[in-house]
Amino acid sequence: MTAVIYSLRVSLSSLYYGKAGVSTVTAMEVKSLLIALIFPVIAASQALNAVSLDDSPSNECGKSAKLGSGSQIILTTNGKTETGICGFLINRIEKTDTKCPYPGICARIDGSRMGSCKSKVAFTGKYFDKTPDSTQELSCYMKPAGAKFCTQAPALRVEVTESADYIVKQEGEYAFNITVYTQCFDNKEKLIVEYVEDDYKPPNFEEGWHLNYILGVTVAACICSVFLLVLCTVRLYTRNNPNYRNLHSEAKK
Repeated sequence: MTAVIYSLRVSLSSLYYGKAGVSTVTAMEVKSLLIALIFPVIAASQALNAVSLDDSPSNECGKSAKLGSGSQIILTTNGKTETGICGFLINRIEKTDTKCPYPGICARIDGSRMGSCKSKVAFTGKYFDKTPDSTQELSCYMKPAGAKFCTQAPALRVEVTESADYIVKQEGEYAFNITVYTQCFDNKEKLIVEYVEDDYKPPNFEEGWHLNYILGVTVAACICSVFLLVLCTVRLYTRNNPNYRNLHSEAKK
């Protein structure tokens, strides 16, 4: 968003004043600027905080992310990794004014398909003191939708591992959608624990995309309105400015 605003300022400066200080705005230039402004806003509003743990060009294998209170990260896969292993580290970031006695991280399984016992997903709570790490796994033994693994460790590592004979397969035999989010606990627990939400309802991704699309269009419309208001204001100001009229008259000569 900062880059868009900066480019907007530069574009306004170059559009409104030419070499002689005369307004050079054209309808085509304004249209191009509006398009360049709208589409990044819509794309940013639609984008979910999704992480791919597979062999796709945009995969996040070997990387990490920070997870703040109230935020979430969605982990997905197409069922194939590049080298047979793909790990991702999520670091929990707590606000200084938090009132949670025992903050933690949970990884909830929104959907999974483990077609064979040739792959597994490990969830490990990572401690950085003398507390031993603790791990739970998602493998060929199916977990119900709503099952979740929670840890009070400051970091959660999610690692996809494939067997040697599975790596050579052309098509993936597993898939999952996992939502990682922060949660507050009442009791101290050093191990990573498995829970099942009884009243769990899978998220409606289509509805979420639709809402994000509407939000993106709304934000873009608001920004365009502000841009047009600034454009009209500058236009009126330059036309009523004596210096502008003098420069315009000299340019005609």
